[in-house]
Order: sequence, then structure tokens, then C-alpha cells
Amino acid sequence: MAADSGQVDRQTVERLLKSTKYPRDKLPYTEEFDRLHKAYYEQAGKVSKHDLMQEFFNLAKKGGFAGRKSDREAPDLNIQQAVFIGKRLGRRLPARGSLVYTDEFKTLCNDFNTRFGTKISLADFWLAVDGLAKKAKGDEWAAQLNKARESACLAVEVHNKPLVTFRSGGYIVLMNIAWTALMHAIFFRWGIKPFYREKDRPERFAKIDGDCKGWELGTCLDEYIGDEASPVRENLKMFIGLRNKIEHRSLPELDHRIFGECQAMLLNFEDMLFQQFGPEHALSESLSLALQFSHLRDPEQVAAIRSLHAPLSADIAEYIDSFRSSLTDDIRNDLAFSYRVYLIPKVANRESASDLAVEFVKYNPDDPEQMKQYNSVVALVKPAVTQVANQGRLKAGDVCRAVEPVVQEMHANKKFSASYHHAAACQFYKVRPPKSDTDRTKTKTQYCHYDEAHKDYVYTDAWKKFLVQEMKKPGQYQKVMEAYKNGTK
Repeated sequence: MAADSGQVDRQTVERLLKSTKYPRDKLPYTEEFDRLHKAYYEQAGKVSKHDLMQEFFNLAKKGGFAGRKSDREAPDLNIQQAVFIGKRLGRRLPARGSLVYTDEFKTLCNDFNTRFGTKISLADFWLAVDGLAKKAKGDEWAAQLNKARESACLAVEVHNKPLVTFRSGGYIVLMNIAWTALMHAIFFRWGIKPFYREKDRPERFAKIDGDCKGWELGTCLDEYIGDEASPVRENLKMFIGLRNKIEHRSLPELDHRIFGECQAMLLNFEDMLFQQFGPEHALSESLSLALQFSHLRDPEQVAAIRSLHAPLSADIAEYIDSFRSSLTDDIRNDLAFSYRVYLIPKVANRESASDLAVEFVKYNPDDPEQMKQYNSVVALVKPAVTQVANQGRLKAGDVCRAVEPVVQEMHANKKFSASYHHAAACQFYKVRPPKSDTDRTKTKTQYCHYDEAHKDYVYTDAWKKFLVQEMKKPGQYQKVMEAYKNGTK
């Protein structure tokens, strides 16, 4: 078994380091280091390669070994390769020296070569890792990190202020800034400059006030996550689109529609912050649950609260519904995409048992005991209801009764019947499969559902509202009817 660094003869180490012309940072995994290791064994006894290299690192930090040069250069890494190393090492990249001559470093090199189809040696891979860490020096990552943390705190402050009407809008804009700054901080910490380069992306390259254009949040996510299915990315993609739509509007009616996604966006931010920069930068001590004005609400209260909210703009509602319906069930139901919680009055017989006002029940589908706790909470708060099939769904005739007055207002004497005009609209907007399709369940679920028991379709209130808005557009009615007429010939 190798001796640890406390048993290394430092006089021998210093003598060996002075005998080589290699810079200490370029010694790992070279024949020159093997020569020094063998020389140490002959002069002072057994020592592991890892421990000897650690002593070289420690000794060289004290000075007196500067000015050495080597013609060995680190291999060029593309962005995906640098991100791979950054994600695997994370906060340990600055302390990369502790990894040399370990099984972990060898595994990392093998995984890198497998992932990218390369044959980089351990010596060259060390130079690549060391080069990334050296590029990360400077205070740019710290400035971006501070910006990210402050933007996130401002976002929460805006969202939790009861008198603010631009609550979700302000939160979304500020959290987009926070996430962009956080991603930039991560890339800078990994030695990656998050800027568009003319040689890589000439179509995106631009200079603003003489500086290269930085990556937007969408590009950061593409570079960080790649092609992986990720609820975190889908959550942020939804908010990127929403930010672009609401930047110049005040939409207080949006708040209750996206609360779960807003909460997930914040928790994902905190998780990323903790993972990449450590607990000293976490925001958990700065953030708390917002106090609630209401406790238990009966159905009449819920209906009254909903009536106070103006109808959401059709394009915003359509965007949210379409985005959610485009996701897989696994992504849509993941807490990293939308974080929904139950608030339950906590009762305790002893004062010492109730010093926490709020407790989170862990949700882990792979842990039977935790799921048992979770399901008991769900059962506790679930109201007793009588099952009603297709509750809240509409028949085609119900939709037509709402749409026809709009059609007649736009086009005198025109009708909107269930058998012809509504069928034309369903085909035009592709909300249900054509008659030739044997799978009748392939519907746009935000608008239409197949009723297996009655062998027909039912429709949502969102579909009714969508059609009303579409039929108000000049020429849209004729466009839909003409397409249906041509398609049925």
C-alpha cells in the first residue's frame, strides 16, 4: 500500500523537482514523471504516484520553479467536450490536481473517449482539464453569479408582494435574467466563454458596443443539456416563450395559471446554484414560503376567486395549453417542470413537535415508504366527490351555440352547424383525427377528447374560446370552409 503524503521525504521531492526541466503542471502521465517516481523509490523508498504528484504540486506553489517551458500543448476541445468535463467535475475543476493518478480520473478519460469517439491519452487529457481550469481564472464568473442571485431574489420579492399586479410578468422577466446569468457563471467557471464566435456560428455572430454577443438562455440550455430529455429545460423553454409574449403587457390573470411552473423554475435554480457553487451561495436562507390569505376554500369560494380573474388573452392561453400538451407525460408530471404543493394545517399535541410551521413530504416514486406517506397526504386533502363522466366537457352543439353569433356578426346569414361547419373547423385546426384514421384517440388534448363509451368526441372550453377568437379574424371563416370543401371533394 502506498505511503500517504505525510510520509513523503520532502527533501528528496524538492531535489527531484529541481532536476527536471518540465513545468510541474505538465508532468502527470508522462515518461518524465515515471522517471522521477522511479528515482524517488531508489532514493527514499516506496510512494504512490498520486502522493508524489501532490507533493510536486504543493512544493511548486511555494515558488522557485517558475520560467520552465514545454512544447506540449493541450488538445483543442469543442464546447460539447468542455461541457462534458465541466459537468463531471463541477466545483472540483479548480482543484483538478487532486484527481491525477486516481481511478476516477482514468474513468473520466475513458468515458470522454467513449462519448466523443476520441483516443486522447491520459497525459493529453490531463492537459485539457488543466487548461480549462486555467481559463476559468478571473472574477467574471463571480460577477455573473452575484447578478444571478440578486435577480432571483428580486423576482421572488416582486412575486410575493400582494399589491403588485405585474406579478408573474415581473417574476418571469427577472428569473430569465437570473437563469441566463447563472448559466454564464457556470460556463465561465468551466473555462468556457459563452459568446457567439464567427468561426462557429457566423449567422449568430454579432458585436454589441464592440463586445461579442453573449449566449441567450436558450443557447445556454442547448449547450449545457444537449439532446437529453429534461423537465428543467422544458420548464425554462416555456418561460422563454412567455417572456417574449408578455414583456410589454400586464397580465395579472396569468398568476394562478402558472404558479406550479413558477415554483419549479425557482427550485431548479436553487438546485443548480447549490450543485455548481456550493451551499455558501445557496438562497434557501434568503427565501421563504409566501404567507397565504386563505386557509380552506369551499367550492363557492373557489368559483368566486376565479370570477375575479379576467379571461386570459387567447394567444397566451393557447401558448400555455399547447406547450403543456406537447410534452410527454413523464416531463409534464415531473416536479422539475411544475411544482405543485398541498398546504395542510399541521396539528401537534406537544409544543416541541410543532416548531416547524411547514414541512415538505418527499416525493420519490422509487421509494415505497415515501410514496406511502405522499399518498396518505393526497388521500387526506382529496375531497369526497361523485364521479361525473366528461365533467366540464362540451358537445359540438354547445361549441356551435357560442361560435355562431360571432360568425353571424362577421358574415350576415352565415351559420355554424355541428355537422358541417364545426367538422370543418376540427379538420382545419387538426384537433381530432380524420375519419380514415383508425386511432380515434389522437386528438389535441387541450381542445378535444375521445369518449370511448359513446364513440364520439367531446370538447374543452379552451376550444370554444379559441374558435370564437378565430372566427373574429377577417376572412378566417371563408378560409376554413374553403379548405374543408376542397378536402371533401
